[in-house]
Amino acid sequence: MCVWGLLEFFDLREIQDFIMSKDNWKRFQQIFLNKEALMQKFNQLAELRNSIRHSRSADDIVRKEGEASIIWFKKSMKQ
Repeated sequence: MCVWGLLEFFDLREIQDFIMSKDNWKRFQQIFLNKEALMQKFNQLAELRNSIRHSRSADDIVRKEGEASIIWFKKSMKQ
């Protein structure tokens, strides 16, 4: 099973920890390029996800930043 197949069983923060770990970053650096940008996108996505999961309304900024992070992840993984 490829690494992407294994990641589908992780929660969002486990995926973040896995990708950003010292041992694994070399596998993902070519895809995501920058750890700081990746961390920011995970945080934006997590904030939107938590609002939805806990039935809280997300303000426009949280929603749009979360949506933008989804687009960023899709674009990064297509390359």
